[in-house]
Amino acid sequence: MESARRAAQGWASGQHPDVVLAGLVIVADTPGKTPRSLAAATRVISGGVPFTWVVPWIEELRLTGAMDWESMAREPKKVLTAIGEAVDELTSERIPQ
Repeated sequence: MESARRAAQGWASGQHPDVVLAGLVIVADTPGKTPRSLAAATRVISGGVPFTWVVPWIEELRLTGAMDWESMAREPKKVLTAIGEAVDELTSERIPQ
């Protein structure tokens, strides 16, 4: 989270003018409720980036590094779809038609 905070702060302050940032993806590192300190850090970091998406714990992703889109639970699928839409929008804005 500290690395994400520093990166967001650098981007927001204009230190990286050539970087196009769609947002920050935070992936839960364990199942269950997010500890208060991490939830607070997420809120702080989110203020410095265009979007923040939180992907819940996905056992299959941790074990294999891959996901079966068809069997994925609704919430992770919703988050990943939103990420794809944001990236598509940024890409279409930066590439002339």
